[in-house]
Amino acid sequence: MTETKIHSQCFQQNYTDYINQKQKEMLLFGTNLCDFSDNESESILKFIQQKREIQATQISDFILKHGQNRNTNRDHQKIEFGRFNCSYEYQRYDMEIKQDNYLNFFYDYNSNNYSYLFTNCGMSSLFPTFLALLKNGYYIDVQGNYYCETERMLDNYMQLNKSSENKKKALFVDTSCFDPLEGLLKDIDLLEYDAFIVDTTIYTSEQMLPIIKILEPYQKMIFLLRSHTKLDMLGAEWSRLGSICLLHPPIENLELHEESKKIYKDIDIILAFIGGFAYPDNIPLIWNHPNFKEINNKRIKNIRINVNKLFLKLKNEFKDISICKPYHDMFIIVRPFENIDYTVLEPDIHTFVKNAPYDGLLCCSDSFGLDYYALSGYYENMAATSEVIRIAPTDFPECVNQEIIDEITRWIGDYIFKIPNYELKEDFINE
Repeated sequence: MTETKIHSQCFQQNYTDYINQKQKEMLLFGTNLCDFSDNESESILKFIQQKREIQATQISDFILKHGQNRNTNRDHQKIEFGRFNCSYEYQRYDMEIKQDNYLNFFYDYNSNNYSYLFTNCGMSSLFPTFLALLKNGYYIDVQGNYYCETERMLDNYMQLNKSSENKKKALFVDTSCFDPLEGLLKDIDLLEYDAFIVDTTIYTSEQMLPIIKILEPYQKMIFLLRSHTKLDMLGAEWSRLGSICLLHPPIENLELHEESKKIYKDIDIILAFIGGFAYPDNIPLIWNHPNFKEINNKRIKNIRINVNKLFLKLKNEFKDISICKPYHDMFIIVRPFENIDYTVLEPDIHTFVKNAPYDGLLCCSDSFGLDYYALSGYYENMAATSEVIRIAPTDFPECVNQEIIDEITRWIGDYIFKIPNYELKEDFINE
């Protein structure tokens, strides 16, 4: 059998595996996948479109079914759907959404000593947590790199005075950190801290469990904050959704246990003031399916495989260029030779995406973990004087993924690094 035929069969098997994965995803949405064409790109576009359509239908049906649950009735109202139940009198102020076995579902951890609530986005989880801790005499110390918007919110708006007189200290770490979070925590003297805060957004439940196990023995408050839009919605962007989970200190440490309950109450009140609670239609109905975690984790694994393929390709082509693949394997960052202002870079990214032969598969987007490749300009931190290029692959099959990787590589060669007559190396095989 020739090498060309072997590669062709591998590509076909990869595409078949991809379609099988998409069939499983669509069953969670309550529908079968659409018919396929001979053109793999067209089939993937059909799948993406069908997922959006059935999602829109489900959200619309949900709102119609529960349309009577509005602020027109000041009585205590309840909604039940699958593993969830919601209750409130005045939505903005006392919305409560409860999920069966929340802690185990998102963190593979079992405990009865925790409180949680859903918010309308990840930043709506971070803000009230930081504010409640600051109000109760805590200084928030950050270790490792973290999301630039979080940095801006904390340092520029909430904690301007670095030499705070607050006596207690909370450690904040972020799973968007470029290095393994486990290694970072093991290099920190955790005894110095009175509370721990983790932005868990980019780790799966399997990855988060070891982090919790590192922090648990210190018997302090552990805040697990999350944006669910990135990794918990099968790439569907069902809604803007976040959550706050507080693992309380043991009841034996009565003083700290009571303080944690007070801080949680403060978080609840702050969310009421700013209208930061999630509403029932924010909750993805696909979470009710018993196979959701297994199917979702497989999808994330495939994304990470493609991230590594893109990284290897770019490192092979541009050996002298700074190309960073964070430990979490959800995107890569390309740092150009020279400073590029966002007013220049971002329109050029739009132009590239618009003219690339993969309309709908390659997009200009500031998120990741989605159903398409996402390119954007990105500030690594608030001190940065230039944007870098962030590229977030998706779980495409090899037959399509390789073509998009080649197109991105070609663009970087032509545009960013001004290489004349740039051509791909035909002998490069990206395993």
